Amino acid sequence: MTNDDQETVRQLLTFLPFFERPGLDVGGARAEQVGDTLTIYPAEYVDELYSFFARVVPPFADRDYLSKPVDQWLQHPTFLENSSPEQLRTILTWFCRGERFCLGFWEAHFNNGNLLRALRRLQVLEDCDFYFDAAAAERVLEQAKSYTAQVGEVIEMQVVNADGSPMKVNEPNHGG
Repeated sequence: MTNDDQETVRQLLTFLPFFERPGLDVGGARAEQVGDTLTIYPAEYVDELYSFFARVVPPFADRDYLSKPVDQWLQHPTFLENSSPEQLRTILTWFCRGERFCLGFWEAHFNNGNLLRALRRLQVLEDCDFYFDAAAAERVLEQAKSYTAQVGEVIEMQVVNADGSPMKVNEPNHGG
């Protein structure tokens, strides 16, 4: 992620204490039935939710989010807790754009805990300075495997924080 992306993540994380408030009602869609007529009103949310999603815009947003199986990712019970920074960018973009096409989308993903779990994962990654280009990491791993196969030596690799301390890293999640 770029420095601008890291700044966006820091801004998004400022909302975490608000969203973690017990019993928080973020608002949402409402419907009213009078006789045979059902009226559905546009969703209304707390200002903090609008402000949060206002930060999930280009260049941070994933412009290619529709090509990724986010709905399938979220069906896996631990996917969010193991997501990479790039996957989280895609998921947050998907959340952000979803309200435009599905009334009450934000409300549903707040109430089912997905939004909060994504933010908590961002916090974990922020705490350990875990920002990288997933494609670059894949290339390094492939080069290490290739070298090991050619030379027969085992390469030991360790991921470290910016200060040089060892970092605990989850197994990469390759989009499935």
